[in-house]
Amino acid sequence: MIPSRSTVLRPVLLLLAATVCWGASSAVLAHVEVARAGAAPLVAAGGGAALLALAVLRGRRPLRALRAGRGTFVVVAGLEAVNLGLYVASLQVGPLPLMVALHLTAPVILLGVDVARRRRPVTAVVALELGLVVAAVALVAVAAPDGTTSGDVLLGSLLALGSAAALAVLIVQVSRRSSGQDADVAAGLQLSLVALLTLPLLLTGAPDPTDAGWLLLCGAGLLGPGFALYWRALRTMDAPLAGILGLNEAVVASVVGALAFGEAVGPATAAAGALILAAVVLEIRRRPRPAEPLAGP
Repeated sequence: MIPSRSTVLRPVLLLLAATVCWGASSAVLAHVEVARAGAAPLVAAGGGAALLALAVLRGRRPLRALRAGRGTFVVVAGLEAVNLGLYVASLQVGPLPLMVALHLTAPVILLGVDVARRRRPVTAVVALELGLVVAAVALVAVAAPDGTTSGDVLLGSLLALGSAAALAVLIVQVSRRSSGQDADVAAGLQLSLVALLTLPLLLTGAPDPTDAGWLLLCGAGLLGPGFALYWRALRTMDAPLAGILGLNEAVVASVVGALAFGEAVGPATAAAGALILAAVVLEIRRRPRPAEPLAGP
């Protein structure tokens, strides 16, 4: 049976919902008075604990899933920890707009790998997609860095690009390994292991009890649900489209920051959002039917 267009769009909507959760969590974290590095393990722990508790209430057995798929969860948690660690390090070294922009180059890497491996031909549509994504990333970096040395910019750029590469590999791995996994259990185990792997970051700046509580709540209410939606979406979505959709996180973070915290949304951010939307529409229209049968819910 050929899937309907609404069925094909379901993973797109799930991943968009995930990026809304992540963007909202990023906006909240930006206004918590705590070092970014120290926030990471607590947010991951809050999300992981909430998802695993939900899974247990539903009769799932996370420990059994961990034993059965130990390799999967070690790989995805390790990649997420590397992604997070390099990104946090880049933010401590380089100028914020440029570091965010370079971190968002993961979809460019994924599209480039597909072209290099001849998984997709270099057509006008593919070239336009790449151009739209590159332009959107460039718009995020329009703010010129002040008071930053060239050495800091170079080191921060290398760290941010390393983070983007780790994120690109992570997207591919979750896309390959998500079939047959319970999304809540898988996301909960991933975040819990990430929290353990990033515990040393607390040494760079542990939050006070009040901030720690907000961080745990942010993880449980926003980051965790976003990861659960992410695992569901990538059962039937290829990595390049997932990477492009992931750019929506930055746009949502800006919008939530404006609505909830009074931050200004500049024309560059609005234009970047429009370019991302155009790239997503092109990617969806390029293949309105999936190449393989859809996995079960």
